[in-house]
Amino acid sequence: MARMLGWHDSNINVTSADGRLKQFKFKIIQTISYQEYVVAAVAALCFFLSFYVAFLIALVFQRNTTPDSTVTSQSEEGGISTVLPRGSKEPLARRRRTVNTSEGSGSYRHNAGDDAQPRTTDRSSSSDTESDFEDTATVENGDYLQSGRLCVANLSRCRPRVLSARSKMYLWNVLTVAIFYTLPVVQLVVTYQRLLNQSGNQDLCYFNFLCAHPLLVLSDFNHVYSNLGYVLLGALFLLQVWRRHQRHRADTAREKEMGIPQHFGLLYAMGVALVSEGLLSAAYHVCPNSMNFQFDTSFMYVTAVLCMVKIYQARHPDINARAHATFGVLALIIFIGLVGVLNANFYFWVGFTVLHLFTCLVMTFQIYYLGRFRFDCGVLCRAVREVALRPRAAVTPARCGRCVLLLLANLANWALAAYGVAQHSRDFASHLLLVLMSNLFLYTLFYIAMKLLHRESIRWYSWVFIALTYSVWFGSSYFYLDLSTNWALTPAQSRQSNRVCSLLELYDSHDVWHFLSATAMFFSFNMYLTIDDNLADVPRTDIMVF
Repeated sequence: MARMLGWHDSNINVTSADGRLKQFKFKIIQTISYQEYVVAAVAALCFFLSFYVAFLIALVFQRNTTPDSTVTSQSEEGGISTVLPRGSKEPLARRRRTVNTSEGSGSYRHNAGDDAQPRTTDRSSSSDTESDFEDTATVENGDYLQSGRLCVANLSRCRPRVLSARSKMYLWNVLTVAIFYTLPVVQLVVTYQRLLNQSGNQDLCYFNFLCAHPLLVLSDFNHVYSNLGYVLLGALFLLQVWRRHQRHRADTAREKEMGIPQHFGLLYAMGVALVSEGLLSAAYHVCPNSMNFQFDTSFMYVTAVLCMVKIYQARHPDINARAHATFGVLALIIFIGLVGVLNANFYFWVGFTVLHLFTCLVMTFQIYYLGRFRFDCGVLCRAVREVALRPRAAVTPARCGRCVLLLLANLANWALAAYGVAQHSRDFASHLLLVLMSNLFLYTLFYIAMKLLHRESIRWYSWVFIALTYSVWFGSSYFYLDLSTNWALTPAQSRQSNRVCSLLELYDSHDVWHFLSATAMFFSFNMYLTIDDNLADVPRTDIMVF
């Protein structure tokens, strides 16, 4: 082309009609062949399909090697343990539990062999989304404490049908949000792509022009295609949850009353959120710019919050956050992210930092006091009164291990807040994502540490998922920070950061981030799915709340 125009040198001088002279340089390089397209695309597909192969191998191995497990049931009256084969049809007449009514201090015995469901008082609700008991009030009054310790049995008194209905609300909410959020996004980015093709304005989209390979109607095929991992691994996780759900349905009534109460709707919602993240990230990379960057991070926020709810749900099944409240908080987070992207000035950063630290303070008290902390207008008066009456006891932590872990988490959040105020970058969405993901990592480490402090074992495969999760996340962070574009700058400044492809002649560092982050999220989900497998045969009276 250059020779046809008579340009035999890379240095070109162009003189305009008014006599102005502009000099520019260009370099013509050969693009990759369609064979290289296919090799790189198939390699990425095979990498993620290998997880399906590993899943099938694990199924076959588990079916051939898993012996009949046993569970231990303990009589409340005699303290005698009886070992029974898992799946046994022995009646539940031996297991009796005491349920405190909400109307008085008296109690009654309930024979589980006569009825699988606890009897309810006149205050029980016919709604599938309401508890049979006044959970919060009872916890605050201390009626759930046994021998000074709070166990999961005290906080799992809702009927299984109620818990299932609550959990399914997460799935229906995330599906509704995904559909109504994704369709306008697709319409917008398709309009961007058409405008780019018609106008030829390369400043409209912030591509890595040194590694943006077009295919069909897409100007940057590789950055769209590299989001395939989120979709495939999200679908695989949904398959894993479905299989576990079917096994849970086949359990006997006694087996269902053992271990951590299961919220499968929340797990399904996590899988749908991962698939949605892949679709929205692919839509963003059709034409990446500051106006649609939020599409790339919105479902990362959803995923982080759902994982936190999953961790909290494990030990607080009855007083877990409702789906509408959770998605209301997510709406607020996305709104804050929108304001930050549009107008992230210094005053906005200060306001966000105050809100961030205040939220950390409230959550710290909630976690430390096992969800029984009441934040109201009289909290300061109560604190001052306690310090005046018992100064030493008021400032001495009753739970030293929990206190140290929460203190470290708060120090990390203070460091994040200070970094945000000092930088107050235009890329507020990335900072918000950093805050949410960092707190998810810290809460996960807190949960693992509390399990170990309570001498709860963790299965070997859960340890593998824990190690893989943190290893892959920290490895992928390098590629996330290795920017080849930056929409916070001008298009010309962003092009100075463009880099050539570094993997299979088709993918750059951001594509590698897509691959690794999808893998890390899949490992994370499996960690949350299996971390309490060791408690499957443990009575809930022996599982502590933390």
